[in-house]
Amino acid sequence: MSEPASENEAPRGKPMRNFLFGLIFGWISLTAVYQFHLVRNEDGFMVVPKQTASVASTYADTREWTALDWSNHPQLKQSMIAHGHSDLVPSLPDLPNLDLPQEWWKWWESK
Repeated sequence: MSEPASENEAPRGKPMRNFLFGLIFGWISLTAVYQFHLVRNEDGFMVVPKQTASVASTYADTREWTALDWSNHPQLKQSMIAHGHSDLVPSLPDLPNLDLPQEWWKWWESK
């Protein structure tokens, strides 16, 4: 007759099951990170599909973002607009394309 397992011994199937569970959980998590933006706004959390798979802007708290903040996250901005959330994305005012600092100051002073 075989000896009963001691208290310090792990059951035979558990290490492999734990490994497989971790592998599957990791794969699902990585897929979610590459495919979706998790956005927090005034209404709560929302999940928005990404336009292209990347790890950029996986999580963004946009509650206090300005139009300049949105312009620094173009992938997130494009995804929000493409999936019908353009009302949550403010836009920058149209500024003239002035290359020379003197022309820019002239334009600024005229406003």
